[in-house]
Amino acid sequence: MNNHSFFKQIFFVLSISFFISCDSDSNEIGTNIVGDDNFVSEKLILPVEAVTKPYGTVESTNLAVNLLGVYNNPVFGKLTANFATQVQLLNVNPTINTDLNPTIVDVTLSVPYFSKATGTDDSDNITYKLDSIFGAKTAKLHLKVYRSRTYMGAVETKFYNSSNALFESMVTEDDLLGEMATFDFSPNYVVDYNYDENTNAEVKTSVAPRLNMVLNPEKFKEIFTTAAGQGLLLNNTVFKEYFRGLYFKTVQADASEGVMALLNFAGGKITIRYKQQVTAANVNNTVNKVMVLSLTGNTVNLLDKTPTIAIPDADKKLVLESGAGSSAVIDLFPNQNVLADLKSQKLLINDATLTFYVDSETMGTAIEPERILLYDLTTSAPIIDYYSDQSVNTTYTNLSKSTFGGIIEKKEIGGVKRGFQYKFNLTNHIIRLVGASDTYKNVKLGLVVTKNINLLNTSLLKQEINLSQDLIVKSIPSMSVISPASTILWGSGDNVPDEKRLKLQIHYTKPN
Repeated sequence: MNNHSFFKQIFFVLSISFFISCDSDSNEIGTNIVGDDNFVSEKLILPVEAVTKPYGTVESTNLAVNLLGVYNNPVFGKLTANFATQVQLLNVNPTINTDLNPTIVDVTLSVPYFSKATGTDDSDNITYKLDSIFGAKTAKLHLKVYRSRTYMGAVETKFYNSSNALFESMVTEDDLLGEMATFDFSPNYVVDYNYDENTNAEVKTSVAPRLNMVLNPEKFKEIFTTAAGQGLLLNNTVFKEYFRGLYFKTVQADASEGVMALLNFAGGKITIRYKQQVTAANVNNTVNKVMVLSLTGNTVNLLDKTPTIAIPDADKKLVLESGAGSSAVIDLFPNQNVLADLKSQKLLINDATLTFYVDSETMGTAIEPERILLYDLTTSAPIIDYYSDQSVNTTYTNLSKSTFGGIIEKKEIGGVKRGFQYKFNLTNHIIRLVGASDTYKNVKLGLVVTKNINLLNTSLLKQEINLSQDLIVKSIPSMSVISPASTILWGSGDNVPDEKRLKLQIHYTKPN
């Protein structure tokens, strides 16, 4: 990005005291002061400094949600999301007597999607709509699930979003547990099969949409023979060392289309239905049993990306790319003299906003992030306006904290509604910056895409970013790692058209 020169900042500092022009658009803000000519309400527009900062490879273990699939982004290239997880016994040390000839009936893997019930069909079955599906919703994937051979239990071991080659190199086709050549994210309900413990009869239950895959029962005989015979089902510490986990690999099945979704892997399970004799002497009298393995423990989202397409006039723009991507670094007051002058005037701040304009032409038809996040790079936490905003949206959680902002605003562009801006409310942040106290500092702010505004976990960067002697960035908000949507915003330089340029706008009241 082109930064404002020091001389222009100095000129602004010298002229700011004379910049007192009553703005008709902001008169309403000062209407609380009735009949008092000693105060005027005005608007101030300040230039800021903003640059794009690639952050590269990120640790992607134990994220709250995870991606699976392939998304072809027309601007940022193709993203392939694979996944690996440990597997645990739901009930440890199960009683399996090999003398009773246990025989596997079937093995099913299920992982819930994020969905909402929308009503019922003609047969009174619940209908659903899937959340967080990206790309061509009806596109097909080739999905393979392997028994993982990579141990994920060591505390000191870190796995990054670029670690897919490690997991893939450790498996062979002999480790393949199940495969679907034309898998899609179907919004239809799924029938779950189980056994009633009291009657021994099969029970069928309709459950919300999910990945539902039949696994090879022959591969699971080993659990009943080797594992049970050697005490490897005694506890999950022993079992995880033995079984390791699952590795999900996706390949685009449709030549021109891809699809990707967020899955609730933490709610996933492997259900092993088997039967065994009641007594060793009676081969005809059997009982139905179930063993459940949960997809819990350590996890890692594995993301492969094609090289980013060159962004035209990149020096004028801020590129917020998910995955092993990039963020923006923002300095609201790059020249401290500007801030000092504002402090000396003892202004009463009514509101302050920071508006980012989307480069709609370059973004084209690419999926746009619903939300972006502005946060303090020093603490990795959002600014105070995030915490003071108590608004909650229970239907669409990523629209919570709407007063704080960062929500995409759309308008019709070429006959299609596209994003044109994101706006943040920084009122409380600016009030503290221009206040009498010097304890609240002008820190550099980070800007990233986010998949969930409510989740503030951070993920370690593989390579730290040294922004200054006093500021080394070691982590990034985790929800920027698993957002398939990225965006391009106009920057703050003089080479950016004025109507698209990033600016800080402050409405204030001051003594006349």
